[in-house]
Amino acid sequence: METITRVSYLMDVTVVTLTAKAAQREFITKYFESLSENDVNVDMISQSAPMDRSVRVSFTADDAEVAGVLKTTSAMRNICQDLRTEMNSQNVKLTFFGEKMSDTPGVAAKVLRFFLDNETEPVLITTSLFSITCIINSHDFMRIRPALTSVFGELTDKFVQA
Repeated sequence: METITRVSYLMDVTVVTLTAKAAQREFITKYFESLSENDVNVDMISQSAPMDRSVRVSFTADDAEVAGVLKTTSAMRNICQDLRTEMNSQNVKLTFFGEKMSDTPGVAAKVLRFFLDNETEPVLITTSLFSITCIINSHDFMRIRPALTSVFGELTDKFVQA
């Protein structure tokens, strides 16, 4: 039995990366509260370890909610002048799911090898006990979709809960 039992995808995903001073943890909390007030549904969140007294937080939202992200970012720049924001839209969220992932070495290596062999660079990667979720460019997704199906089986356009 294969460790990865399902692969799902979600189209039209925007990745936003915030860079701010690590001392401004309260700011990051206020930023996410403001996103909520602007009806932005945040999906994946990934934070890097602080480097050079700065923290990077990336998150995903639906492409249709970019206006709310821009509104939030504009308002929050008044509070945090050193805020840097990167935004990348028209991505696809791929979730590789398998209940045995947590007990099986090498699953992430297999997924990363697949992307390397297919000349695709994930924009963001997060994991849980039973899934690996990657954000890739939608053009790359269309190009590698046949290979994804060949290696991992049929894809489903329904989000897989982990």
